[in-house]
Amino acid sequence: MKALFLLPALLLIGRVCVAQTVYSEIQMHYNIIKRIVQPDIVQLPDSMIVFPITGLTNIKNIPPSMISGAYTEIEIWIIDSKGKIIYNNITTTTPYNPGPNPFDTEYCRYMKLQSNYLLHQRHIAMNSR
Repeated sequence: MKALFLLPALLLIGRVCVAQTVYSEIQMHYNIIKRIVQPDIVQLPDSMIVFPITGLTNIKNIPPSMISGAYTEIEIWIIDSKGKIIYNNITTTTPYNPGPNPFDTEYCRYMKLQSNYLLHQRHIAMNSR
């Protein structure tokens, strides 16, 4: 009787463990991009963007040390549909001084461009019916 309950439970646990380790090719590509650390801001002109774009973030919490207190490092990427990095920026914040703008203004601008692009695509799709 115990085996009747134990076997499905083990199969369910095994399936969940395997499902969490399998990545799609797109996710693996983005994980590789997230490992790229670029020292300067990367920003290309809007005319070079191939929509749709994807925004990625990597957030690291740095613990306090003898030299400085704890802080958070936020790296932001925007990748176009061809896999080209069109924007990259690193900002840091502390718990005591989050900064005047918690969100990067250029990142917000690119996401607004993406929103306008999607709305335009929906409009075209609705009119073509």
